[in-house]
Amino acid sequence: MATSCSNRAVLFTDISGSARLYRRLGDVDAQRVVGQTLKLLAETLPLHGGRMVKTIGDCGLFVFPEPDGAALAACRMQRVLSDARPGGEAIRIHTGIDFGPVIEDAGDVFGETVNVASYLAAVASADEILITERMTATLSSALKVGVRPFCNALPKGNVTSASVYQVLWKPEDALTTQINPKARRLLPSELGSLRVLHGGRSLVVNRLRPVLAIGRSPDNGIVVNDRFVSHRHASILLRHTNFYLKDQSMNGTFVRLRNGAEVHVLREELLLEGTGRVSLGRSFEEMPEVIDFSRDRRSIHPV
Repeated sequence: MATSCSNRAVLFTDISGSARLYRRLGDVDAQRVVGQTLKLLAETLPLHGGRMVKTIGDCGLFVFPEPDGAALAACRMQRVLSDARPGGEAIRIHTGIDFGPVIEDAGDVFGETVNVASYLAAVASADEILITERMTATLSSALKVGVRPFCNALPKGNVTSASVYQVLWKPEDALTTQINPKARRLLPSELGSLRVLHGGRSLVVNRLRPVLAIGRSPDNGIVVNDRFVSHRHASILLRHTNFYLKDQSMNGTFVRLRNGAEVHVLREELLLEGTGRVSLGRSFEEMPEVIDFSRDRRSIHPV
């Protein structure tokens, strides 16, 4: 498919509490529930002219030719999951939508509109649909009735804040907390993120999840079951605008940097930049399980 640029509505949705789901069910069962959930969401798309671009771990990225279709699909997705229980689990999602120029290339989508939609999905709460001001302005009059001003946001690279709106998709939303127009409500700006890959799972360390624990104990965000790995072996930390690996183990942590250099970290911290790999307790040649990381300064959810 040739590269093209046109206005599209971009919908980014994420499963709430997926890390807890993986810890509680284990990787295999949790992945099955996530797959069933994303399949249910994708089944709503033909009704509103949308298509799935891709899934990223427990997130789904969808595009629509018109804003109304995206808003209606987002509401339908929420209602479908409120009625269904994929794998017997009560699954909730949080969603962000923007409308604007999108670069389409080989079926994938790129650009600021995609980044803004992913940012809103990241800061939305469970069951919440957040949309931009320009998205709201292009909705039909019938749908604007179900939208209310929510707060202001300052996405990465913006000098001035922009208004964010909330889509009211539940009948009881009319009874929810009233917005105080005099209160100053500014969503946190984007600092970028660190994406961590392990065993087919993709996790993000950012302002919303500033600490990712790694080790043998099942209550870690990433569990590596190896006899040379400590129960709480290491953590990845967001501090100000930088990410650090902090080793807390008996055998240390091996880090392979983008330039090929390897560093052995023992009871100290190492700044993580660019891309690299992490091996717990053993060298890369000896360790069957490794962890990949990549720094992305563009958005909370790089796509």
